[in-house]
Amino acid sequence: MSFWWAWLLCWVVVGTGARALALMFYPDYGGEIGLFEFAAGIVNDLQAFGLIAGVVALGGLVGPRSLRAFAVVGLGLWLVLLVAEGFFWFEFESRLDRLVFHYLAYPVEVLAFLDDQFYLSVILLPFVGAVWLLVRIFGLPEYGHLGRRPYAAAIVLMGSIVWFGMPLAQSDSRVASEFVSNGLLGVLSDARYDVADIAWLQGGADAFEALEYRLGAKGIAAYPDQARAHKLLEGCGFDPDRRTRIMDRIDH
Repeated sequence: MSFWWAWLLCWVVVGTGARALALMFYPDYGGEIGLFEFAAGIVNDLQAFGLIAGVVALGGLVGPRSLRAFAVVGLGLWLVLLVAEGFFWFEFESRLDRLVFHYLAYPVEVLAFLDDQFYLSVILLPFVGAVWLLVRIFGLPEYGHLGRRPYAAAIVLMGSIVWFGMPLAQSDSRVASEFVSNGLLGVLSDARYDVADIAWLQGGADAFEALEYRLGAKGIAAYPDQARAHKLLEGCGFDPDRRTRIMDRIDH
């Protein structure tokens, strides 16, 4: 089996397995999730794969050595995304979203926090080992007789997904919508919207209801001391006035 088909198959299996695992940890959500959501999730995962495959294909435009190097980078990015999505889901019960941009604004502080909380420098060696293991399992892509044409097509596909790609099967159910999506599409979708157009980032009349929807089907009241609401607001870098207006509604 070629590198591309092996990676694609594993990508889909891992994505589907992660959704099944989420249902095990949150059995109350089972009533909102069915075969359709799993199928839509696979289609969304294929879009995400197209994004990372396009990054790898950039190396293919340069030559065989760059292709192999970019393939290793692509596998590493996949592992980082899997770990980030896992932490984000258990913290916020959602996919990666706009908060990623706020974290990236302070890379040094974020890395220092991760190193302090999760011993990032210690797990660096196992991470490199995991990437090496994936390379051993999948191999590396070969530069075929078609030359650069397949890689150019993959880059065009990546550009189309960046421009037009959206998570499918989004609905009024936050749980179902997050379930079928994935972190890459979540970040990509949020990148298309201006902060000024998002109600829960403002202090308007509907900010509380929008924030409650954002935090989950059970709402803000389900979280002791509104801990997650506080974390979400702090992570978004609110100015004091907007933070006060929203927190007053939460506290009352």
